[in-house]
Amino acid sequence: MLKFKFIAICFTIIVLMTKSYDQPSIAWQRCYGTTYDDVITDAIITTDGGVLAAVDYSGYDGDAVGLSDLSMPATLMKFDSLFNIQW
Repeated sequence: MLKFKFIAICFTIIVLMTKSYDQPSIAWQRCYGTTYDDVITDAIITTDGGVLAAVDYSGYDGDAVGLSDLSMPATLMKFDSLFNIQW
């Protein structure tokens, strides 16, 4: 009987530990930037529900294609409310 209680307690602990580490499902995901170390230095929510972000790019590919000078401290990016790049 003692062995059964021990097994039941161990099983309960394992089940509780497993459930407490469940990760939430990803509802939305999209990547922006270049293949280098880019950093969003600041961002604000705009009146239309979008986001205006200051981005420090480290490369010329990806979303930075067409930028001629990456020595600028930051580039502004405007996203709409669905996080599509507007400009």
